[in-house]
Amino acid sequence: RKQQHHTEGEERSGQERVRTSKQIIRRFARALRRAKMRDVQELLRARVPIVKFFDPYSGFFVDLCVNNKLAAHNTALVRHYMQLDERARMLTLLIKLWAKKRSINEPYRGTLTSYAFVLLVVQFLQLAGVLPCLQRLNHDGRLVELDDNAVLPERLVDGWNVYFSTSTTVQNPVGVPGLIVSPASSASLGELLVAFFHFYAFRFDFNSEIVSIRRGHLLTGAEKDWAQYQRSPSNGDKEQQRPKKQSDAKSEAETPVEVADNGLDDSVAVKPDGAEDSRGRREEATASEKDAISSREVAGGKKGKREERHLFQIEDPFDLSHDLGRVVDEATLGVLREEFTRGYEACVQF
Repeated sequence: RKQQHHTEGEERSGQERVRTSKQIIRRFARALRRAKMRDVQELLRARVPIVKFFDPYSGFFVDLCVNNKLAAHNTALVRHYMQLDERARMLTLLIKLWAKKRSINEPYRGTLTSYAFVLLVVQFLQLAGVLPCLQRLNHDGRLVELDDNAVLPERLVDGWNVYFSTSTTVQNPVGVPGLIVSPASSASLGELLVAFFHFYAFRFDFNSEIVSIRRGHLLTGAEKDWAQYQRSPSNGDKEQQRPKKQSDAKSEAETPVEVADNGLDDSVAVKPDGAEDSRGRREEATASEKDAISSREVAGGKKGKREERHLFQIEDPFDLSHDLGRVVDEATLGVLREEFTRGYEACVQF
């Protein structure tokens, strides 16, 4: 009996130690404040709950989450793309630094996450013929034509296919004619930077086109209907698409407001001498975040109801229900388009 009682006590103790992601994030936040981290913010109503903070010792801003398994695969996918061509890594760092300097990488203000900008770079380089589409390559690096009823390999995590080819010999992509002047293999970093800004400022159709590095080309509204996707897809479906029931649609409509994405961490460090200004901006951002929550709840007509927007559509490469541009509204879309144009004009002046 004593042994049985002891075993039951251990089971109860083990059950008591199980905590939700939000509870763990709160504990992290308390520990970070005790460790003298600055600007500690708990974003518990985000799609993935996170705690944001500034590390005064390293000069980095950090987003911390727990149990986000898909993010680890997103990181691996991006890392592999960056290893395929040095220009991809350098262009990504340039765009992320530009977005930070122009204050357009703040999803709680209606702009994009750092990770969303990474996807914009990868999609552009795929179209330019610099990068292949790793999710459409077999294990041996050969391209799979999806209209030939070919089946791609599967590796399911949380119901989503996270497979991508890690082959060191990949089939050379064919770029969109006229996107860059020089051949893809010899285009300079400067030429790619100018062409990136030109593409999103003048060629990309925000009304009908969707960024999709999963397919390696832009999708259209006819190819992608966000309303048909769920967070937990059917494992047996090739495209991971499943129509929602009415009860599913109601449940998602009542999901709490999402004010941030849990994307990849920014690779560009903030210098310690800029920490004071950064702190001021973080305090301002906290107030803006509250305003954003309030305005979106009012727009939704019900407290806690999320307003779904698809004005700048950027498909997550694994979670096909996730539009990383869903936080963008008409005002911030105008800001983003203006910044792409401004970036292009600044480049061609030199």
